[in-house]
Amino acid sequence: MKTKLEYWDSSMLSKYMECPRKFFFCHLLGWRSVYPGIHLTFGSAWHEAMEVLLAAEKYDPDTIQRAKDAFLLRYRKDFSAATDLDYAPKNPGYAEDALDAYCARYRADHTRFEALHIEVGDCVEVDNDHLIWLKLDALCRHHPTGGVFVLEHKTTGALTSVVQEKWNLAFQIGTYLHALEMYFNPNEIMGVTINLAVLRKSGPDFLRIDTRRTPAQLAVWLWHCRNLMADIEYNLELLSRCTTSDPVLGAFPCNFTSCDNYRRMCEFAPYCMAWANPLQHAERPPQDFVLEYWDPRPTVQRTLRTELTTTKKERSTS
Repeated sequence: MKTKLEYWDSSMLSKYMECPRKFFFCHLLGWRSVYPGIHLTFGSAWHEAMEVLLAAEKYDPDTIQRAKDAFLLRYRKDFSAATDLDYAPKNPGYAEDALDAYCARYRADHTRFEALHIEVGDCVEVDNDHLIWLKLDALCRHHPTGGVFVLEHKTTGALTSVVQEKWNLAFQIGTYLHALEMYFNPNEIMGVTINLAVLRKSGPDFLRIDTRRTPAQLAVWLWHCRNLMADIEYNLELLSRCTTSDPVLGAFPCNFTSCDNYRRMCEFAPYCMAWANPLQHAERPPQDFVLEYWDPRPTVQRTLRTELTTTKKERSTS
């Protein structure tokens, strides 16, 4: 069991906001379900396809086919063809149609903006003692204005008003905007564009949602980020005093209002109901779980600061 944290990222802090006890199971005990989630797998596969498209000079048939191949390769790591009907419209058949429709809708992308860096990440300061890690789907430059923005790929099954509006307050988006503030002149920053793909049996749809925040709004994000980190560290201190003989675990409390997020019960709900003190059962993961600690650092193959420095040098010598 982990007793301290060496790194932070948006997914960890969002998990803590969702439920401190779930954070405890995931990030301190390191328990992960052995069963892949269709939404996560489909989203990861869609990202692979988007990476191919953004790296190409145009959306021609060869590029589109390579994007489809990249999607299928990632998707099939978790789900076989035998499951495709069960998960429609989040399956390869619907994804292929969606990629065709996406390229037809956004065929002029390459005249509007340039993807400077794809799948690039870094860590940035939130205070003197804490860094937060992030990974951008794409850092882009807008051709008409020269401004920079993050293009963030997301998928959903329904285009509701909530889906469209929630990004203005999303913690992850605040992290990206904070990072942009670290590297660019405020006059250059255009914000974050949510590149939303809607997968429906009736056919796909797409929407790009532009988000940015005022300095005051970013100050709110920064305060919440620091407060969350301090709250987690406070609970880590409480945890250090807990033992297996305690009748209840006096740290990382359950948030009983989030047990059914995403219209399904949390995978840890049975253990929250059965165990008053999870430390008594922490020596090994339960059945259908494996030990796997989340670490965002290895996923960052190229750092933003290195890529930007290299680009600046290339421009100065050209």
